[in-house]
Amino acid sequence: MRAFFLLLGAFAVIPATLLAQGQQPPQCPRTSSRINLQSGSFSTQPGVTFDLHPFVAHLVPMARTAPGCYQALTVVQHARIFTSNGSLTALFAAKLKQSDSKLHDLKIVNGDGVVSLSGTMRELVPVHFHVEGPVSTDGTAIRVDVTSINADGIPIKLVLETLGKHLNSLFGSIAVPGIVIEGNAMLFRPEYLAHLKGHILSAVSTPAGLTLTYGPELTAAAPAPSLPRP
Repeated sequence: MRAFFLLLGAFAVIPATLLAQGQQPPQCPRTSSRINLQSGSFSTQPGVTFDLHPFVAHLVPMARTAPGCYQALTVVQHARIFTSNGSLTALFAAKLKQSDSKLHDLKIVNGDGVVSLSGTMRELVPVHFHVEGPVSTDGTAIRVDVTSINADGIPIKLVLETLGKHLNSLFGSIAVPGIVIEGNAMLFRPEYLAHLKGHILSAVSTPAGLTLTYGPELTAAAPAPSLPRP
């Protein structure tokens, strides 16, 4: 199963390579493709693994013409996705190496209903920080409401704004709304960070890691019909 997802990633790179060599790339996919797994796992890079139990989704081309049509948005219908603390930390560590961010040694640790982020911001002098808060979701993002912070005496607002700025820089452009700071909350949007779109029913943090459950958006129940008076 891991090979299947690695093949999908390779498929996104091959057309661009052919264009650079002056060769004709394959035709764009005409329709979306469907994934239906009872269980499996995939790895985006060494040390980063996602476990799926189950996973039902469509791969929808992100454009109608090349080269954008070779990149797909994964529209999730039903899924339960688990990733460990080690995988989350390794994922961010890799992004840090690819950026000019002054954020270093970021470590992510999940607990019972809470998550903590710690590391070092190297401004004029290194500032060690540790933020923690409960994990929840509004259906579109993973939300961390920071309730505890330790950052060498720097005010919480400044720390959050600086942390948000550097986290945004991990993904190449601050214009990409993948990570948003709202007051004392940090929001992580999988649709922009991982091309993973769908309604998040729950985000559950445990000492083992983070589990996201996707499913249909729940609608308010219709009001009960009124009964005729006797």
